[in-house]
Amino acid sequence: MKKLLFFLLILGAVNLSAKQSEEEKLFLEKELKNVAVELNSKVPQMVDKITRLDEVIAYKNEVTYKYSIISYSKADFTGKIETLFDGIKVNYKSKICEEKNGYFLLKKGAVFKYIFNDKNGDYLSSFKISNKDCI
Repeated sequence: MKKLLFFLLILGAVNLSAKQSEEEKLFLEKELKNVAVELNSKVPQMVDKITRLDEVIAYKNEVTYKYSIISYSKADFTGKIETLFDGIKVNYKSKICEEKNGYFLLKKGAVFKYIFNDKNGDYLSSFKISNKDCI
């Protein structure tokens, strides 16, 4: 479980600086897409008792992780969704910012996006983590 989360955090996309060539950008975009293909070959995959990773999408400097909370519907979270996901974002942010490789990717411009749906596929919440979140 921890290895999967670590792997997912490391596999963020890198926003290349203006100093990097177009060739480097294209190479990295291709590599990130390959990573998404690899992760998608293993989904759906449970990351804890109630959270399932459904899909990973890499596009330019952003990697989007789509999750389902399989035990609850949106109605179960009435009035609590933003508070709950604010806490989840803090948790994810601290893991990424404190982990050496995750922080490195963020410093290079990586953006990690997380989307959460309920057991019926209805949208619950989403958030992004970028370099500015680690200050």
